Amino acid sequence: MDDICGHADRTWQDGADWLVMCDLGSSGMPGKWEQMWARRVGTGEFVVCSIPFVAYGLALGDRVSAASVPDGFEWVIGTVLERSGNAAFRVAFRADAEPWETQERHDELLEQVARLGLPYEVQSQHYVAISCPEDSPEHEELTKVLQAFTALEWSVFESAARP
Repeated sequence: MDDICGHADRTWQDGADWLVMCDLGSSGMPGKWEQMWARRVGTGEFVVCSIPFVAYGLALGDRVSAASVPDGFEWVIGTVLERSGNAAFRVAFRADAEPWETQERHDELLEQVARLGLPYEVQSQHYVAISCPEDSPEHEELTKVLQAFTALEWSVFESAARP
C-alpha cells in the first residue's frame, strides 16, 4: 500500500462532498493514511460516506470530528462523535489463486452481499469492504458466509472492530 489508501467511489453518493483523512498510526501503520468520502454536517463535523478499507474503529455513517493539521491535510478525523450502528467487514481473497478462481469467488461473494442488500466497496479483485448493521439478521448471515469462504480457504476476513 502507498502512503494513502483512497476510495475511488462513495458508498453513499448523496451529499458526499468532502474528503477526510484518517491517520492509520493507531491501526498499526504509522505514516499511512486512509482518504474517505464524507458529508459535512457542521463546523468540523462530518458523516463518513465510505466503508473503511483499513482504518479500525470507523464505519459507514459514523459522525466524526475533523480538523486541519498544521503542515498537513485539511481535514483529519479526530474522534467518533456518534456511532452509526454499522460494522465494517474487510475480505481479502487469496493472492496465490488463479485469476479466474479469484474472479469467481469475488463474484460469488458480491452476489451474497447483494442478496442481503448490503453496501460494499471494491478496492481490487482481491479486496472488498462491506457495511452491515450490527446485531442484525444480515450481520449474522454475512458472518456465516464469510466463515464459509474462510473454511474453504478462498479468503480471510475481519471486522473493523471498534476500540
